[in-house]
Amino acid sequence: MSDSAPDDESMDGGSVDWDALDPADLTAFDMSEVPDDALPTDTRCPKCHWPVFQVTMTEPTTRVLGPCGCRVGTDP
Repeated sequence: MSDSAPDDESMDGGSVDWDALDPADLTAFDMSEVPDDALPTDTRCPKCHWPVFQVTMTEPTTRVLGPCGCRVGTDP
């Protein structure tokens, strides 16, 4: 893990080297602005835009996404 988050000047997303960014540093960014190719998965949470690595069915119509923990309904 990196010891420091990206500086404030890189927060606009325009000057960030996404390939060199430590995934732990992504907490400093609005995930809706992070390009898809910078993430280790193709699936994002529809609520918070974090990458989804795990889906747990809690009820027949409810899923909990991980690691964000958002609850979403199943597709009809």
